Amino acid sequence: MSKLDLSLIKTALAHMTKGPWRWWTSNSFRRLSSDPSGKDGDVAYGCVHSDGHPDIAISEENMEGIVVMRNHGEALVAEIEKLREALKSILEVSRDRELFVMMGPRGFQRAEQIAKKALEGS
Repeated sequence: MSKLDLSLIKTALAHMTKGPWRWWTSNSFRRLSSDPSGKDGDVAYGCVHSDGHPDIAISEENMEGIVVMRNHGEALVAEIEKLREALKSILEVSRDRELFVMMGPRGFQRAEQIAKKALEGS
């Protein structure tokens, strides 16, 4: 799994065709199209060059974005799962408000420790 690089992901997404995307499969030709544009195959579509060479028509930005998301998607999911678990832990600490208040600064310190641990390496 790759190290999470949010700036790389944000840049890739910012330059890709806006989504959501959908596969269009009518007429036996598959095309990847964006809902906002409504254009048939504006993200990617198969084509054949005049010399008979098959290819896929796709922008450099969409090609790069697909690679970035595939290569960093697992790290992104892992980060989200880690942060969700940290939020659950913080909620557990703070759920009993009376106990949390009685703990005073220790309750806040415990919540802070959980949050810091979750953010390590991010």
